[in-house]
Amino acid sequence: MTLAGGEVLPQTADSFLYARCACVLAGEVEYGRVVQGEASFDRFTKPYLQVAESLLYLPGQAYEQKTGRRMRVHSEFPIEWMSNRQGWAEA
Repeated sequence: MTLAGGEVLPQTADSFLYARCACVLAGEVEYGRVVQGEASFDRFTKPYLQVAESLLYLPGQAYEQKTGRRMRVHSEFPIEWMSNRQGWAEA
């Protein structure tokens, strides 16, 4: 990934997923600004923000804490990057 200043930031296959988590954690207003194109998404790709991955595990942890059982998850929508290729326009 190339950042606004031209710096190249190596990304793993999951980096975009974690950057999206960081964007969501920034709050509804910031998320909305990014979606509307009013703010840059690249600031969420910084290496230290990759810890935002923990957001993905929060629902299961909360469920288990509340019920004492592991949450069984079945989703028709995978969260992995580019797993929904028909939803992405070809460049």
